[in-house]
Amino acid sequence: SLQLSLESGDPSLPGNLGEAVRVPSSLYIGAGRDPFALTQRAVAFLSKFHATFRLREEKSAPGSAEVFGWCTWDAFYSRVSPEGVKRGLDEFANAGIPVKMIILDD
Repeated sequence: SLQLSLESGDPSLPGNLGEAVRVPSSLYIGAGRDPFALTQRAVAFLSKFHATFRLREEKSAPGSAEVFGWCTWDAFYSRVSPEGVKRGLDEFANAGIPVKMIILDD
């Protein structure tokens, strides 16, 4: 059995002054060679264990995910300008790509 114990010097928290606090569900350990599969398994396990959230594949996507959007930060970082936004939209239009949503981000 593996148990995680926490200690804090903060008198307003349990575990102050060296008193150990048992935290039975705050550590998950997985093993394998594929970090993506490990993450997927860990999140699925924790979803069932805690029952406080659902996996992405168990949820429906919002309507905004069905349209092509453009975030100016990805194109300009902190150098966004009206001219750059207009030029970017023109480039999408000339390529036949309809932008249905824009996030103006500086």
